[in-house]
Amino acid sequence: MKAKQIILFATVLAAPAAQSDDFLSIYKHALNSDTSFLAADFQRKAASENVLLAESVFKPTINLAGNMNYQDENIRSQGVKNSDNYTALGLDVSLNQTIYSQQNTIAINQSKLGNEQAGFNLETASDDLILRIASTYFTVLGAQDNLELAVSEKIAIKRQLELAEERLNVGIGTQTDLFDAQARFQIVEAEEIGAENLIEDSMQALISIIGFRPTDLSVLREDSPLVPPQPNNVSTWVENANSNNPVLHSEKLAYEISNQEIEKQRKIKTPTVSWKLGQAFSDNGGSANSGFGSDRNATTIGLQLSIPLYTSGTDRVKVRSAALNANIQEQVLEQTRRSVTRNVRNLFNDVTTGIRRVSALQQAVVASESAVEAKNEGFSAGLITNLDVLDAQRDLFQAQRDYLRARYDYILAVLNLEQAAGQLDIDDVIRVNSWLKEPTTA
Repeated sequence: MKAKQIILFATVLAAPAAQSDDFLSIYKHALNSDTSFLAADFQRKAASENVLLAESVFKPTINLAGNMNYQDENIRSQGVKNSDNYTALGLDVSLNQTIYSQQNTIAINQSKLGNEQAGFNLETASDDLILRIASTYFTVLGAQDNLELAVSEKIAIKRQLELAEERLNVGIGTQTDLFDAQARFQIVEAEEIGAENLIEDSMQALISIIGFRPTDLSVLREDSPLVPPQPNNVSTWVENANSNNPVLHSEKLAYEISNQEIEKQRKIKTPTVSWKLGQAFSDNGGSANSGFGSDRNATTIGLQLSIPLYTSGTDRVKVRSAALNANIQEQVLEQTRRSVTRNVRNLFNDVTTGIRRVSALQQAVVASESAVEAKNEGFSAGLITNLDVLDAQRDLFQAQRDYLRARYDYILAVLNLEQAAGQLDIDDVIRVNSWLKEPTTA
């Protein structure tokens, strides 16, 4: 993981909690509770232990062995029978150490690459955590917006329903206007129920990440900025992605590990050299031959050379298998590179077009508000029907929904672009969090 991220994580975990749960506080909780992120962290730690395990092959091992035997001997030689019983003691201490093995050397290099790969995988999990939180967080806000708009639309339609009933009672309205208003009222009631369900569903998705139900979530400010990608050049973003994308880095390392596996299997018949130091002590309490006991103390030191001469042909099979796996990984790497490039270009366009879309929808809301006002005046003057007013109100609330959703989509596109380019970190969480404000209470 990036050193900068580790330092900033500590800062985040020590930050004071907000009055409401904002994007930053949700992220802080998720660092300690999200199962996917924690699993990736444990995998990285396990990978670092694998390096120590691989390196231990070249470190000495010391063995101690002791024995105690009761001997009862009966020996007959040339008609003479000798017998004795005694206790024999033995103690052996040996030190063994491999000092040369090309296969084990390659295995150590592979474990180091695997540890580096686990670091990039953890970075990917960190990025994924930010994106999942952002997606669920703004889905909750979007669901809350839908409920508020549904309630507002319901109030507006109810007013039109009351007007339709009044006009019908005084003989200037029609039954059709009343039925239209009643139908729209029932539809928006159903939308209100659906919005309430969506809030709970999206909230459960957020709970599954942080492990508890958050309090009122901070909402997006009206003046949250719409900033184009910096630099505003898609080629630069593609270059950054090819250099920094953690998924691409992980696949590159996987390809390197698979290539080293070929070399490791080719070295299966290379010699292994080790050295041994031993100290042996024995104490025999007697002997049927001599009747006397004996002590023995011996020191040995030497080199051992081991060369596999025949391996049933499995060495060639393992080399071919490793080569095929390397070919597979090469294709996976190339596919990942192409996917990253395509994704960056698409996300860059999402950000730039998202800015224009938000601006266009903001103007659509203003125009729809004017249309509703004009339709209400026309309806009061008897120039248009109640249905025209209801249609204008429906268009207004739909424009408002689209506008709010587009603002969230823009933020998600920005974060996804940063992730694809390998630049997503806690700074982006803090930046997005600065675009939020405390929710207003009724």
